[in-house]
Amino acid sequence: MTAPPSIGAAGWAFLLFAGVLLPLAALVFAAGERRRAAAAARSPGGAGPPAPPRIALYAQAVFTHAVLLGGAVVAARAGGVALFPRVPTGAGELAAAALTLAAVVALGELSWRSRSPAERERLWVRQILPRTGAERGAWVVVSAGAAIAEEVAYRGAFVAFAVAATGSLTLAIAGSAAAFAAVHAPQGLSGVGYVFVIAIMHHALVLFTGTLWLAIAVHFTYDVLAGLWLARRHGL
Repeated sequence: MTAPPSIGAAGWAFLLFAGVLLPLAALVFAAGERRRAAAAARSPGGAGPPAPPRIALYAQAVFTHAVLLGGAVVAARAGGVALFPRVPTGAGELAAAALTLAAVVALGELSWRSRSPAERERLWVRQILPRTGAERGAWVVVSAGAAIAEEVAYRGAFVAFAVAATGSLTLAIAGSAAAFAAVHAPQGLSGVGYVFVIAIMHHALVLFTGTLWLAIAVHFTYDVLAGLWLARRHGL
């Protein structure tokens, strides 16, 4: 998953889209959510403007992931970036994926336990976690879309183009992780930091295994667990 030692218009366009425009859009959305929450806190009974239906939020997420994935694939083809090279996958690679998943789950547990009850109540993610059977089915679809699109875009295409632009794998990974974390701005500052660490873990997994497939599997598994099991366990 390395790019040629040059970057064309498609690569620059993708870096601008995934590294600047999407994070900015997430920051604007997060600011709007904070204003909505503040209005709810000021209104009698804490009502305020209603939150969008979860199914509508899921549909928006699927659309965003489809655009992100499409942009990554088109840019990678134009730039000659091999997103899925054929590499052998053995016991070592599978063990690394399992360890990464365990580490991400442990980090999520640590993040939860470090929050006060009041902070847990204010978590933005509570608004999007599934409650009904239909929402749980939709959550699995959203999780699959997020895993595929975000790994291909940020651990694959973004890093390849950023390496081509900067000549540094370290800078490319740091920039990719920062952009990926910023896209999760609605989760708050601590959530952004948590996502940044997860991104670094996924980058390490991709570097060790040489493939995006295992990172996609870890990402999907964790997102499903977070929505269907961890959230229920914590009463969300």
